[in-house]
Parts: sequence; structure tokens; C-alpha cells
Amino acid sequence: MAHCPVHQPEIDWLKAELAYQKGLVDGLSNSVHLMAKALAMQPVAVKTQPAPRPSPPRAQPAPAPQPRVYFIQAGEMGPIKIGSSRNPATRLLELQTGNPEPLFLCATSPGGVEAEQQLHEDFASLRMTGEWFRPAPELIDYVQFIAYLNERGIL
Repeated sequence: MAHCPVHQPEIDWLKAELAYQKGLVDGLSNSVHLMAKALAMQPVAVKTQPAPRPSPPRAQPAPAPQPRVYFIQAGEMGPIKIGSSRNPATRLLELQTGNPEPLFLCATSPGGVEAEQQLHEDFASLRMTGEWFRPAPELIDYVQFIAYLNERGIL
């Protein structure tokens, strides 16, 4: 089949372009072939068991609450118990079990047995029995002051 002479330069150019493109493809094929061969020579990674996950850190036990001096009143005008406990709310429930009057936790302050004993001495004139004290104005004022400091987050 004869080509039109007018188009011969275009045909020649297309042939040259195809040869060039074929060279690129061949070169690329050779490169890909060489890369595949190089990869085949690489040592094959052996699949192993994954490392065990580290266990989460154990939660540290919460520090034991500090002892608090509590003031629990029997009824609205009844005697006031001055005691100490690491958990005054629980102590209130324990005391309520054996008491027919409703008990109220009026206030707490930092301190343990020593602070409790000091308060027993300070209010000794108001002692009724054991750790129960008459609700005299000076004790009520003191408890209200401690409650005020509690409400403000000072104690």
C-alpha cells in the first residue's frame, strides 16, 4: 500500500515517535524486571507473633481519707456528738441504726483522735454522756462556724 507523499514526513515522524516510545517501554520493562529480581533476592521477612501488648498500668489505690472530726446532732435541738472518723457520712449511718431520733451531720473539720479529745476537753462542761454534749450556745456557735468554713471550702 502506497502512502501519499504529502504525508510521508508525518508518517516518518510517527514511526520515530513509536520507536522512541517502544524504547521507553522496553527500558521501563527492563527496570521493572531488574527491580523484581532485586526484590526476589531480598531476605523474606518471617512473620512472627506480635509482641505482647503491655498491660495497662495498675490503678494506684486511692489514698486512705484523712480522719475528720465530726459533729452529729440528734434531732433539731438534741445533743451533739463530737467524734472522729475517716468517713463521717458512713459513721452517721452507723449511729442512725441505733438511734430513734433522726441524726444530722452538721459539720466536719480536719483532725483525728487528738483533735477530737481536745474538743472534748474544751466542751467538758457540756458533756452529757460519752461523746454526747448539750447543745449550749457556745457549742452551737462553734459548730456553725465550722459549717461556715466547710461551705466556703476552707476546711
